[in-house]
Amino acid sequence: KRYTTNNLNRLDYVYWSAPVSGQVFQLFSPNTVARRFYTYNEGTDFFDTVPNVSTATFTPGVGYAIRVPDNYTSVNNQQYQGSFVGVPNNGTSVTTAVTKNGNGYNLVGNPYPSNLELDGLTGFYETNKLLINKKFYFWTNHENNPTSLGSSYSGANYAIWNGSGSVAPGYGNPDTLAPTSSVKVGQGFIVEAKQAGSLIFNNSMRNAATSNFVSRIKSVQKDRFWLSLITPANNSYNNLIAYVEGATDNLDGDFDAEKLEAPSDDFYSVLGTNKLTIQGRKYPLSSSDVVALGTKLATAGTYKITLTKTE
Repeated sequence: KRYTTNNLNRLDYVYWSAPVSGQVFQLFSPNTVARRFYTYNEGTDFFDTVPNVSTATFTPGVGYAIRVPDNYTSVNNQQYQGSFVGVPNNGTSVTTAVTKNGNGYNLVGNPYPSNLELDGLTGFYETNKLLINKKFYFWTNHENNPTSLGSSYSGANYAIWNGSGSVAPGYGNPDTLAPTSSVKVGQGFIVEAKQAGSLIFNNSMRNAATSNFVSRIKSVQKDRFWLSLITPANNSYNNLIAYVEGATDNLDGDFDAEKLEAPSDDFYSVLGTNKLTIQGRKYPLSSSDVVALGTKLATAGTYKITLTKTE
């Protein structure tokens, strides 16, 4: 059994991944409308409906966007309990194909009935670093639902973890909604492929760490600055500037994270023509370094940029 956060309403989605084999989609969420089970199509940047959900089953290692039960209300205080029934996935036989026909973003997921560690010498990234960048996006429900991942999506829902650190989603509290490197059971997430191939999952990536779908930031030794744009409505849009060993001042796939969204209010750092939610910079920190910030302000009133946290 996996519990979501308790802020879901009727039209929200959760990115799920099954820790067992043989789980039928419709049995997992019987009150979800049949056409609201989706996979993400990397080549088109749109979500495709899963066919035959009354009999089709989850594929291990693949992530799916599944809408909440249709009998939910529009009040943001509902929690979904998903029950996975089947044979637990185990071992090194779990592989998942990723493509690079378009933007490279692929929706994958934790295939195990235990947490999946992204970081470290035996972690998911190290095993698959020839195929993917060290950059992972986690969907959190807050604003309107997406049809695509790109700039046509106007929400601010993705929390990000990469080689520089982690950032909460655009509206989120940096201390409670920033992901860690430990991916919870049942969680789907976005990876960025460098090339087409098959991702490998194995038992060495599994860990027993305590974590939530979105949880607190791990403490690591890096020079990092978390910034927030506070809107007149008191919403917070977050950004991370990190001076990390291995990063450069150019665009780095493992240390920089581009925005997947274009909300009406926006806050980002600028690197050339790129708008970044996380920017990794050359280590060590130089007091003469200058980083450009960008904003998009939708309403009249007082906006504030704050230094939320330093390390």
